[in-house]
Amino acid sequence: IRDSGHSFFTTPLRNLAQPNDINDTSRDQDEEEEEVDNRTVWDIFTLDYTVPDPLVAIVHEKAMEQYKLVYSFLFGLRKVEYMLNCTWRQSATLQHALQMMAQNNGLQVTTSPGYAHATVLLRKIDMTRQAMTHFCVNVKSYCMLEVLEGGWKQLLVRLQHARTLDEAIQAHDHYLEGICRKSLLVKKKKRRRRA
Repeated sequence: IRDSGHSFFTTPLRNLAQPNDINDTSRDQDEEEEEVDNRTVWDIFTLDYTVPDPLVAIVHEKAMEQYKLVYSFLFGLRKVEYMLNCTWRQSATLQHALQMMAQNNGLQVTTSPGYAHATVLLRKIDMTRQAMTHFCVNVKSYCMLEVLEGGWKQLLVRLQHARTLDEAIQAHDHYLEGICRKSLLVKKKKRRRRA
């Protein structure tokens, strides 16, 4: 096989981007006949917890919705991190396949413009993925360490100083509002300017 520009190396890239066979018409017909649920475990997995009776007064229904929102956000971050790791594996496999194809076909990797272009493209993909992974890990760490743990410590202090049930409920609600606000899950209320 001769190197004819980019076609020798872009075919694996195209196959990676489109893993399904384009000519597979039976699958298209099946999808038209019945409605298919395309959701994955990542999309439908949720936190559902039944609060025992004495705590129902503090962890009310609105609080549970806020907990679900935070959990969904953290689970979504984990999904993105997982997907980035999957693309890393695919990229490593593709890089190895390109090297093996070049070796097996006697391609001069130092003089091949197609091989050089594919290598540069894979490096750019790697750098973008690394930046995205770095961002994802930092957001997750911020949420876990600064937001959740920091908020938990403040909640414990406020609960120790609470003398009534209303103060305990207020401390817990303040804790949840802080988590949602610091995690950027709710809009900050706009203050009106006085004229």
